[in-house]
Amino acid sequence: MYGVEPKKKEIMKFVKDIVISLNELNEKYDYFIETMEREELCNYIIEVASIAGLKSDEDITEE
Repeated sequence: MYGVEPKKKEIMKFVKDIVISLNELNEKYDYFIETMEREELCNYIIEVASIAGLKSDEDITEE
């Protein structure tokens, strides 16, 4: 898909998958992701989604 802009639905599927995976990892290892790290991870995910073409003013990782 090089050169093809992904659709919002596709980007949000990747966002959902990574957030769920991180949550599962965090739960498995006794909640090792602290608030600061969680906020940094969310910012990174939002930034990457934006680079991929997602336009949103809300926190796409919250739900």
